[in-house]
Amino acid sequence: MAFLTAEKIKEIQESRPGGNYFATKTIPDNDSIKVRFLGNGIAGVGGWVKNKPVRFEVRPTADEFDMSTLDETVDFHTKQPSGPGKLKEFIASVLYNYETESIQIFEITQVSIQNDIFDLMNNNEWGDVTNYDVSIKKVVQRVGNKDRTNYKVIPSPAGMGKLSAKIQKQFDETFVDLTKLYSGDDPFKVG
Repeated sequence: MAFLTAEKIKEIQESRPGGNYFATKTIPDNDSIKVRFLGNGIAGVGGWVKNKPVRFEVRPTADEFDMSTLDETVDFHTKQPSGPGKLKEFIASVLYNYETESIQIFEITQVSIQNDIFDLMNNNEWGDVTNYDVSIKKVVQRVGNKDRTNYKVIPSPAGMGKLSAKIQKQFDETFVDLTKLYSGDDPFKVG
């Protein structure tokens, strides 16, 4: 008898936070991770209630959602509460992470990343970000007595054009329904 079955190992790995999600915190300071955006993205607003994400396709009215139920905002550097919770705009996409060699969801709330993507998509020389690889770089700078973290999206001309057969096959064989993010369901589960 094996220590754990392959099914149990997969179940444990998939239930871990971040396994199926690309997180900018996994990027080493002043370094980058190469990715390829795949398929169509979605947009909306989201926040946290009792440490669980809540997302909406459009910003809800006060009658539709009680903003006071949102978790307090926490300062990224001090990890201390810094104010009332709020809904932030996000875009979400499926991507291929070259470092982990896996299909993941990237929920982008960082305005700098969103703006870089929008700039590339509006640039006639680059266009749609699904047509080339990009590197997401984390830039940490000391400002006064605090570290300030910013992100840059850097396009790669070497990654222009068609996906490799390996990545295309993995994408084709991976079920992902980004719209399930709005309902809080698992976007990787069929049904």
